[in-house]
Amino acid sequence: MSTWQYHTNALESLLSSAINEATGMLNVTAFLQLLNTLPDGKRRQLFSQVGVADETGLLAKYDPALSGVEDSLERQLMQYDEYKLHKLLLLYVPPILLIVGTIGNLFSFVVLMMPPMRRVSTYLYVAALSVTDTLVLLVGLLRVWVAELQGYDIQNIADWTCKTINVLGYTVSDYSVWLIIAMTVERYVAVCHPLKAASFCSRTRAVKVMLFLFCLMLALNLHFFWTTQIRLYKHGGESIPQCNGAAGYQTLVVLVWPWVDAAVYSFLPFVVIMFLNVRIIRRVLAALSKRRSLSHPHAEGKIASPVGSTRRSGGESSTRLTVMLLCISFTFLAMTLPVNIVLIATGFWNKSEFDVARAAKFKLVRTITELLMYANHSSNFFLYCATGQKFRRQICLLLCRRWRHPVALDSIYKSAHARNSRFSNSDNECKDVCAVWPTQKNCEYELVRTRSSHMSNNCH
Repeated sequence: MSTWQYHTNALESLLSSAINEATGMLNVTAFLQLLNTLPDGKRRQLFSQVGVADETGLLAKYDPALSGVEDSLERQLMQYDEYKLHKLLLLYVPPILLIVGTIGNLFSFVVLMMPPMRRVSTYLYVAALSVTDTLVLLVGLLRVWVAELQGYDIQNIADWTCKTINVLGYTVSDYSVWLIIAMTVERYVAVCHPLKAASFCSRTRAVKVMLFLFCLMLALNLHFFWTTQIRLYKHGGESIPQCNGAAGYQTLVVLVWPWVDAAVYSFLPFVVIMFLNVRIIRRVLAALSKRRSLSHPHAEGKIASPVGSTRRSGGESSTRLTVMLLCISFTFLAMTLPVNIVLIATGFWNKSEFDVARAAKFKLVRTITELLMYANHSSNFFLYCATGQKFRRQICLLLCRRWRHPVALDSIYKSAHARNSRFSNSDNECKDVCAVWPTQKNCEYELVRTRSSHMSNNCH
């Protein structure tokens, strides 16, 4: 007897044993309890042969004789408040994240591409992150929401959608994470090895790193073009198309690759980002302590030199950028770690006794963690506003230019830079740019003055 025939017979035997003789319907709980009597190795082989990851997937996709397996499971799950909440979250939260995230990311990109921002290599990474986060939302979250609304996943439409969505979805999500790692590495060099910063923190290097990371992530996930395909599963006498592992690749796609992706998307980034952030924080705290010691009261009465003032301004600018990037990386860790903890728990979940009540709770937890992960890709704009003074200032400049239509600002700006004018950074933002400069002439002057204040090096 072939392995496939053995597993098919075993599954049919379990199904027939779990049928309620009075109703002729499948008792899902009884079936799952019987399934868990199989040895762990045999049960995993069965899942691999059928092309599913766990018991829930088995019930949803495999129906050799009965037409009510999936409907029966759905009805039993709907008896629990946790499952109802899971359905409500999938229905109402994704559109909010999609709208807020898409608008915020695109606006961030516009601001980050303004001349004072795009000259700094770090902001090139942040601009690329804004575009990538938008793609993650459109490829991943939008598909989840449409599937909840329509009851049909668009990746199941055709073979090419199955392959393309998997390649694109995994690539952009992994690329988003590694952009954060690249930013963290650059900030680590700028803070902990300042003598190397001038050569390391350049726009050319940033572009090369971004291209390399994208090609690497694409190459890592390119296998989905031949390891996935549309497979037909019988349900109620009909053949249902399902994007799954191709023949011979079910184990790789269903059981192995989720762990590889977790390592690339979360586990390895977590270790790297935590290590570098701890080093950065220690160095920043040491620098702040040294700065306070240099500002001791015995120095009162001395006249501050312009050079010292400029250095302090550059140091404060670098510290603010460091704080912003630390917030971005720590927010990523906090909002993506839960979904990977759930992935680890799934391994133990498959080994434990399964029942519908626990399945309802597990679905709710998994939905919350996945939405939290997508929230990370839609919330960076607010982090930039909360922690990035330069980012806020550029928003004010952009809005002031749109609302007040200043004349020939670009020519004035270029003229100011040609003279290498140096002004100290203002601690105030919009009110110092336009709100307190009611006339167009004064607003134009303040715009130029504020723009000209950014004369720090490329890593600041």
